[in-house]
Amino acid sequence: MDNKKLSELKEKYGEVILVKVPDLQNLDDDRGDPVTLEFVFHKPKSRDIERFLKEMSKDVSRAMKNLCFGLVVEEMKGELERALEKYPAIHTGIANSILDRMGMSDAIELKNL
Repeated sequence: MDNKKLSELKEKYGEVILVKVPDLQNLDDDRGDPVTLEFVFHKPKSRDIERFLKEMSKDVSRAMKNLCFGLVVEEMKGELERALEKYPAIHTGIANSILDRMGMSDAIELKNL
């Protein structure tokens, strides 16, 4: 995605997150050359995370999909839908990346004192 398009999306939506999904197998190409997909998402608000956590207790995959579709900018919803048709598990990696950025990470260290 070029800088001009990113600037336009920032101006329209405020703080946004660019998510790149690199090295996917190109399912439309017999050679299997890797492709990279890019999507732009709104920065999640507390209510987005709270809704995700509530939905996650019922259906983790659906919660991740709803998080992605709730945060993707309007201009990219169609691209995300098409990507999910080709790569049905792509939403899990995207949602995990967004959640990691928001502090929901397994990399937190804890020590008894």
